[in-house]
Amino acid sequence: MSDVTFDFECTACERNNKSSKAVKYCHDCGGYCCQTCTDTHKMFQALENHALADITLASQPSHQQPKQLQYPTERCSVHEGKLIDMYCEHHNDVGCYMCLLKHHRSCPESHIHCIPEMIDTLFKLTDSKHVQNLLRERMLNLQNQRKVKTSQLNMLLESKKFALEEVMSFHKALLACIDKMIETSKGEIEDSYEELRKQADEEKHAIDIVYGDLKKADDKLKGSDKNKAQQFVCTKIADGFMKTADRAIEEKTKAKMGEVSFVPNFTILKHIESQVKLGVTKKITDVSTELYIIQNTKDICINIDGDASHSWCNGCCINEDGNMLVTDYFNKKVKRIDLAKGDVVDSCKLDSHPYVVCCTRTDEFAVGCQGINEIQFLSVKDKKMKVTRQMEISHLCSGIAFMNDRLYMTDAKETLRIYNMNGTLMKEVSCDNDGQKLFTCCRHLVFNKSGTMLFVADDKYGLVCFDQELKFLHTISDVDLRGATGVCIDGKGNVFATGYSSNSIVQFREYGEKVGVLMKEADGLKKVVSVCFHPNTSSCIVAMNNPGVLKMCCFRKRHI
Repeated sequence: MSDVTFDFECTACERNNKSSKAVKYCHDCGGYCCQTCTDTHKMFQALENHALADITLASQPSHQQPKQLQYPTERCSVHEGKLIDMYCEHHNDVGCYMCLLKHHRSCPESHIHCIPEMIDTLFKLTDSKHVQNLLRERMLNLQNQRKVKTSQLNMLLESKKFALEEVMSFHKALLACIDKMIETSKGEIEDSYEELRKQADEEKHAIDIVYGDLKKADDKLKGSDKNKAQQFVCTKIADGFMKTADRAIEEKTKAKMGEVSFVPNFTILKHIESQVKLGVTKKITDVSTELYIIQNTKDICINIDGDASHSWCNGCCINEDGNMLVTDYFNKKVKRIDLAKGDVVDSCKLDSHPYVVCCTRTDEFAVGCQGINEIQFLSVKDKKMKVTRQMEISHLCSGIAFMNDRLYMTDAKETLRIYNMNGTLMKEVSCDNDGQKLFTCCRHLVFNKSGTMLFVADDKYGLVCFDQELKFLHTISDVDLRGATGVCIDGKGNVFATGYSSNSIVQFREYGEKVGVLMKEADGLKKVVSVCFHPNTSSCIVAMNNPGVLKMCCFRKRHI
C-alpha cells in the first residue's frame, strides 16, 4: 500500500506512516478519515457528534485539493465538549461559541473571529515562543520563591529550637516545683510553630499549584507545534495562568516568614509559686530587622618587630574565649591580637604562607596554607601558639570552616569539599542537582550558629547556601555585593558578606532577606577580603587589601 496514492489520504493513517483512501472529512478533528477511521467515529461517544462531510473526488488534472482547516483540540472547561474555536480580539480572549454568545455579545462583530478560518491571520509563531519564555520565567521565579520559603521554614524550625533551648536553659535555675510550667511553655511554642508552619506550607502548596498550571501550559505549548490553532489557544490560556503567577509572585515576594521566640520572665525566681508558666511565647509574624550601624572605628596595626615585610592578612577568626588569630601571608606567620589593646600579643612562624584560619576547638585553630597546600593545626594553650600537626591536601585552600568534626574547604575555583579530621576527603560539590555550576571563584565560608546552614562567598554569585551535608539551598545576591569574598555571622540570625569590588559589607538575614548596607567605601572600606564578628564587643574586624592594617568597626544597633 505504500506505493499507492490517493487524491485524498486519511490524515490519521498518514501520521502512522500508512496510506489509506479518505472517504470523509471531519471538521472537528480537522482532518480526512478513511472508512476505518469513519467507523471509529461512530464507536466512541466522544466522537459521534463530530461533523463528517462527504468527499467528491475529481479526476481532472486541474483538480485542487481544498484547503484543510486546522481545528484546536482544547475543549471548553465551562461548556463541556465544546471546542475552543472562537477568539475575541476586543478582550484578547478565546472560548467556545457558547462563551462568545454569553460573555462577548456586546463586542464589535469585526472583533469576533473563528479561529480555524482566521488562524493564518491570528497566529504568530513568535508570540508562542515569547509566551513560552515568559512561562518559564514565571516558573523560575516560583521555583526561587519556593526555595526562599523552604529556607524560611528552616529558619522557623531553627527559631523553635532556639526558643526551646532558652526554656531548658532557664529551667536549670529554677526549683523542681516549676516542672509542670515547662510543659505549658513548651506547648505554647509548639502551637505557635505549628500555626506558622501550616501557614508556610499553605503558601508552598499555593506556589506548587500555580507552578503546575504553568508547567501544564508549557507542556501543551511544546506539544502543539504542529497545530497552529491549538498553539494559539494554549498561548492565550497561558496568558491567564501567567497573570495568576504574577499575582502569586508579587504576594509571596512581599510575604515575610514569622518566627517563634521565647522570652524568659526572670521575676519568676522571686514569685515562683504565683506563676503558671516559664515565660512569654511570641509568634513573630512581622519580624523586626536589626541593622547594625557604626559607632566608631579604629585601625589595628599587625606589623611586629622581626617581620621581613609589611603584613598582609586574608583571614581572621575569633574563638569563644575571645582569642583572635589573623594570617600574615607575606611573613609566614599567624598572629594573635588583643582587641582591647589593639596589639599583637603572640605570633607563630610557619613553613608556608598562611591564608585562612578557623577555630576547631577552644584551644585549637586550623590554618589553610598556600605554597605547599596543607592545613596546619595550631594550639593556643597557655596563651602561647605552636604547631601541633599538619594535614596535606591536593588543592589551594581559600576558605575553611569547622563543624561536627569536619573541615569544609573552598579552592578559589569551583569546588567545595568536606574532610574528616584525619584528612580523608568525604565529599565535594561543584554543581547543583541540574548540573549548573555553583561557583566561579569560591572564597570564605561560615556556618550559622546552629550548624544547619553553610554560607560560601563566591566572586560571581554572592553567597551560595548549603545545609551541613552540602545540599544546595539557595543563593543570596545583591547589587550592593559585588565580588563577594568574606562572610561571617553574629549568632543572632544575621549574615555579613564583604564585596571586594563594591567596597562594602552587606547585612542579610539567614534566609536571604537584605537588611541593609552595613559599611561602604565612604566608611573607609576598600578591596575588602575578609571579615569576622566579635559578639562580646558588637564589632566587625575587617581585613582589606591594605598591608599591615586591620579595621575594627564597633556598632550600635538600630531597629528599622
